[in-house]
This record gives sequence, C-alpha cells and structure tokens, in this order.
Amino acid sequence: MFNDLTEITRNEGSGNDDATAPDGIECITDEENSAAQYTEGCYGIVNPNRQKMIMNTEYSKESIGYEYKPGYDIFTNHILRNTTYKVVNMLDGGTMQNNGIQDSFCKNKLYPDDNLEQTNEEFCKRVFNTIGDFMRYSNGDVVMYRKREQIGADVSDELNKHLYLYDEVLSMEDSINNNLTEENGWFGFVNNSTISSKKHTTNTNPITNRHIWEDLDINRVLNNKENCEFIDMYPDRSLFSFNPKLNKFRKRLEYNWNIVLTYPYRNEYCHKIVTSDDGTINGLLMMSITKTLNNSGSDILLFRSFCKHGLTQGDTINLYANGKKLSRSIKITNIGNMSSNNDNNASYYFYTTDMTLLYEYFNINIDTETNTWVDENGTEFTTNNINELLKTITEYRIRKISSGVESEYYIRVFRKLPNLKNKRENITEEIAEDRERCENYIYGNGEFENKPNAAETIQNS
Repeated sequence: MFNDLTEITRNEGSGNDDATAPDGIECITDEENSAAQYTEGCYGIVNPNRQKMIMNTEYSKESIGYEYKPGYDIFTNHILRNTTYKVVNMLDGGTMQNNGIQDSFCKNKLYPDDNLEQTNEEFCKRVFNTIGDFMRYSNGDVVMYRKREQIGADVSDELNKHLYLYDEVLSMEDSINNNLTEENGWFGFVNNSTISSKKHTTNTNPITNRHIWEDLDINRVLNNKENCEFIDMYPDRSLFSFNPKLNKFRKRLEYNWNIVLTYPYRNEYCHKIVTSDDGTINGLLMMSITKTLNNSGSDILLFRSFCKHGLTQGDTINLYANGKKLSRSIKITNIGNMSSNNDNNASYYFYTTDMTLLYEYFNINIDTETNTWVDENGTEFTTNNINELLKTITEYRIRKISSGVESEYYIRVFRKLPNLKNKRENITEEIAEDRERCENYIYGNGEFENKPNAAETIQNS
C-alpha cells in the first residue's frame, strides 16, 4: 500500500508549493518566488526532472529544501544499489568556483544525450552523485586510466574511471529485495550512507590555523534525514494517524481524516460473492481451484477465495460445482498456499488431499499401477490437463459445516451514525414508527434539516 513513483515537493502546505514534474522543474527561491534558478548548494544540474532527482538525491539537503516521499523507484538511487562504500567527491574545484574548466575535467563524454551539445561541465554535472558518476580525487580531478581492447592493440587515450564497476551495482529487483524492510507493520528502508565526502575550503580553524574540510552532505539516500533512520514508504504512517499534523507555514493544525462512526445495518445475501446469480445456491464464491503437489509430494486441490474464508485446519466443507453439491463433504488439510512468505495468504487459500471433485464430477481416477490419472477409457491426464478441466466449471462455492449444519454466508452492510445536531426538530414517536420518515429523518436532507429562513438568509448575505 505505497506508491510506485516517488513524490518530491517543496514548501508543501504553504499555498505556494513547488512540486516536481516529469518534464523538469527549476529550483525556486523562497524570497523571490520567481523562475530564477536556485543553485546554492546544488552540485549537479540545477533543473532536474523527477527521475534525475531520484538518481541524485543531493536535492534532499536542508539547504535546497525538497521533501522526498519515497515510492518504488527510490531503489534506483546509487546508495541503495551499490554494494561498496565508494566516496563521491566534489566536482573539479575550478568548476565549483566558476573559474573555468581544467583540461582533465570529464575528458570523454561516454553517455551524452542524443542531439545535445554539452560542455564537459554540463555532462559531469548530469552524472554527478549517480550510478554513472566518475571516480574523483579529493580536489575534484577525475581519476583517469588507460586500457587495451585486446592483446597487441595500442593502449587507449586516457579515459574517465567510473565510480562503480558492473559487479558492484545491484539490479532494481535486487535493490528492492535487499533494502525494502518492515518495521512494526510499516514498509520502508534504512537511510543508508556512504563514506562522507569533504571539500577543502579557504576557511581556517581558529586554533590550528589550518584550512577546514567541510562535509558535502550528499552521502545519505535522503540527506535531510538522519543516518540509519528508518524511512517509511509513502503514504507513511503519519498519514494514518488520527493526530493532526502541524502546518509550519500557516502555523496551524490540519486534520488528515474525516472520522465517522458506523454500525452493522443489515445482512446482504443478494451478492455474487455469497449467492449464485439465480439465487438458489448460498456459499462463498471461489476464485480458482487448481491441482498441484504439497511439500510431501501428495496430490492436492488448492482453493483460492475472493475474500477471507475463515476456515481452519481440519474444518469440513460442502463443495458446489455449477450449483451441484458433491455427494460427500471435504475435509480441509491445511490453510495457506504452502508459501514460506509471510504474506497473509492463509486467509485466502486452503487445500485438501480429498480428490472427490475429480472422481465424481470429471470421472477420472488415479491408476495405482502407473500412478497416473486416467478416465474410464484409460486416457491419461497430466496436471495441466486436469487444471484445464477444472477451469470448465464456471462457479465453485463452499459452505462450512458446523455441528452437521451448513453455514450461511452473507455480506454485513454498515451505515454511518448520523450527526443529528443540525436537525430542526427532535425525533418523535410518530416519526420513529414510520420507517420511511424515520430513515429520512436520520439520513435524508429534506424536511427535517435545519435550514435558515428567508430573513436569516438575507441577514447572513
């Protein structure tokens, strides 16, 4: 129950939100509220789209001010995908101070955009702090290397050395499997970090009189969160709380919920989940029945229901196939789909080793000599053949047997408790005895509503 795509916002709740968009966004200054590019503290490109902001999460720094609300695509970030502790050093010092570009800076453009003329500086900013970034020394110079394509070939010119090797980076699927974890029922990830990157400044320590190395603040997945902090996937747990949230821009509490109280109103039997279309068979509708093997290699029929079946191991059920009840009851061998994953499948799956359905409805039996399923003519049926036969039944329903009596299935319909404080008059015995008037009193918006009269309306206007 969380989003596929990461949502990135800035100043949310202020009434002047600056949210990212697929075609890109410019960083907006709070003071000017204009289209001026906000470049302070921004080492990479200054007009990133959402995808680039996920690959390079430096935009989550406090000094830049974007809030990341993680979806599945956050796992493409290089800090979550890499299996090493590589350092992402700053860009070339000359570039950072706008004093020109050194010759060695991003010398070869390995992955330039199609039909896009780029300077070395533009290209290096685009790959900064991403999977495609280059290895750099502490002063910002790119680490260079030479290679030989094959034995006897000439050594190549100097090439930029990439930060990661191919076997140091997880695939998207592996990144999710390795990093997506659960904490008290909430899914998210630990705010991983790499070794902290530093930049050499002209500021000096007042005691040692040495130049100070300042943190770039780009070494965490989300840099405005603490290292090793558990980050909820979005929507996060704060949106499921009944406590109001503080809007720091408008200095007020804002509720995320409209709360209503409900009560069970009636039982609904005329619904496909619990009753056949012709109204003759009551029972819980099954989504599917398949033949498979259990962990010990025995044949089983695996049932999957549309809603929670409420069965336990050892229960007995009657099975209806296209409205026809089997001649004898079936005992539940176990619940769940035999998966080791803790995915609540036991509420929707159960299985049985009782093959009465195959014997009676399809007239196929197990041949004890060949240990294969055959019909009365000796024709063999594979598991796939049998499952195709099972699909020919358009409707399977079950009814649990309790103390020899079939259970009835229904859907419980709830209604909300109305707010009666705005009613013009109190309920009377006359209203309560008339079902239609009573329903209109409680739930309607008609004769009993406390509406202002003409004079009040004119005065209010």
